Amino acid sequence: MNIDAHFDTKSNHLAPESIELFQENGFIRVRGLISPEEVEQYKAAVEEALFEERKKDPEQTKQPVFEQRVGLWQQYPKVKSLSLHPRIVSFAKQLTGVPMQYWHDHALVKHPHNGKATEFHQDGPYWPFSSSSAGVACWVALVDVPEQRGCMSFLPGTHKLGQGHLTVITENRAFYNNNPEQEYEPHVTVPLRAGDCTFHNGLTAHRAGANNTDEERLALISMFMAQDTVYDGRPHILTDNLNLPVDQTIDHELFPRV
Repeated sequence: MNIDAHFDTKSNHLAPESIELFQENGFIRVRGLISPEEVEQYKAAVEEALFEERKKDPEQTKQPVFEQRVGLWQQYPKVKSLSLHPRIVSFAKQLTGVPMQYWHDHALVKHPHNGKATEFHQDGPYWPFSSSSAGVACWVALVDVPEQRGCMSFLPGTHKLGQGHLTVITENRAFYNNNPEQEYEPHVTVPLRAGDCTFHNGLTAHRAGANNTDEERLALISMFMAQDTVYDGRPHILTDNLNLPVDQTIDHELFPRV
């Protein structure tokens, strides 16, 4: 199955067939999104941010599935330069074809031999949105991520199912219990080299295996929402206490238009 995007490195224009591939399958891989030199710089920046965040909240390092640090771009300028990398922003807008704004970034760490997979789920049900014409996530590998280190797998076309149920990412049957027909559909596993990434629609079902290696799996994810996204008032760490008006589009400096 063809999963790779093609783009002009000078203009950052994606090939039309790559956009069609994303819209059909709900995900795509981009090889060499950032250069090896950039990988080293951004990896160091994310590791520095993690060091600081762990001092504030050491309990997050003990989470069994992954360690997650949300909203790094707001505090760490070097991380922000990756989170809002011009190529990432450009591709997100090209793939969705609608005006976009930033939702958030988060670093995801799977510690060596963590023994836990992130099971199939959609991102959309976790977000406090009642409607959106598009949502997309860019998952950037900052180390090599072969299958045994916990790379991503996708269920092609599941974004066309619409927003489903909120599923528990530690329960391997949760998504299939709500979507039994998908159990008979093939999933696509997508290993990445450092500097590669995937883009996936917020409604595309995906999982990440356990890290069975001696090395940490480190990725930075940038997430975008359409400018017509409507806030529904549900609790969320990023929107709680912001007094956003319910049933309206989101206009706040923490979610800038891109």
